[in-house]
Amino acid sequence: MSFPSFNTGDVLTAADMNAVGAYLLQTKTLTASASPIQFNNVFTEDYDTYFLTAHLQQNTSTASYNMQLQDAANAAITGPDYDASVGGSYVSSGSTQFAGFNQVTGQTSVFVGGAVAGDSSAFCVYFQRPRAAVKTYGAQWLQSDNYTATLTNLFLQGGYVHTLAVAYYGCRINITAGTVTGKASLYGLKS
Repeated sequence: MSFPSFNTGDVLTAADMNAVGAYLLQTKTLTASASPIQFNNVFTEDYDTYFLTAHLQQNTSTASYNMQLQDAANAAITGPDYDASVGGSYVSSGSTQFAGFNQVTGQTSVFVGGAVAGDSSAFCVYFQRPRAAVKTYGAQWLQSDNYTATLTNLFLQGGYVHTLAVAYYGCRINITAGTVTGKASLYGLKS
């Protein structure tokens, strides 16, 4: 199957649009921002799953990026209700290390990335049925050139669950220190 191509002025049918598969819902372009990256009121009944991608350049300070889901009023859900399991590999002092899998429970957010000042991090987060008022499951992947001064070429993958059976309306990525420049995009997918 080839990817559909559209030109300016084309009349698009439902069949044309359904062939696309993923729909870009929002893009956030950041310039030296210290504020959370927020995707407000984007989770609807229209899509089954969502996929967030980000490529961020850490301008100042070493920082981590942590994801939280949001309620209908765009407030972060901050209770200790996030559980995660993450594993991966990294280079430390010139030697490749396997990070193993770590399980954490009762967290107030989910770690999705980070970098030292001057370096970049790319990550993606998957959300499954966030508006279904059931426990929300997902997964995250991270690639960071320099997460800290000694941990380089970091690659992590894992999954998370928000343990409360409530509806979620959006998400945010919190920046723990400094400022970032880059882009984050959220896509909706239909099964």
